[in-house]
Amino acid sequence: LIVGRTDTGGSEAGDRANAYFEAGADMAMFISKAFPSMEELQKQSKNIKGPFCLNFFEGLGYPAWFQGEWKLEDLGKLGVKILNYPWVVLLAAAQAMREVAAHMARHQTVQGLGKPARISHEDMINLIGFPEISALQMKYMSSPPRPAPPPPRGEGREGVISGEYFFAAFR
Repeated sequence: LIVGRTDTGGSEAGDRANAYFEAGADMAMFISKAFPSMEELQKQSKNIKGPFCLNFFEGLGYPAWFQGEWKLEDLGKLGVKILNYPWVVLLAAAQAMREVAAHMARHQTVQGLGKPARISHEDMINLIGFPEISALQMKYMSSPPRPAPPPPRGEGREGVISGEYFFAAFR
């Protein structure tokens, strides 16, 4: 999927989107904060020659129409095929990492770490698709994969993160 990002609003966004389509893009990406109203987005979307998506970045001063009450079906009627919230999950993950790191630095242990909730190791492996990757490895590799060697001991440990390194970094 090739997506042409317009990075502008008004008729220039439509012109760029159409130029991307002429160049072979499959979809155009409008930046929702570039449109002062849903009516303006609707007006411009009528002039483009292909599907488009919108990006919404939380907390970046978006116009009132995007902060207010609207439904996904409203955007669908305008022609939006994909609505991206690229920062929402990342911001939640970053806050969770901050909380875990603070707890570990303060207590020098993970004991008592109740929040944020964490998925299990098994759920993480499944989330990233490791069982499928492992099956493909077994199918296409001439011999089974070998486990990684253990990290070096003593001299030359640069880059190896151990418990004492982690805690020293947060003191």
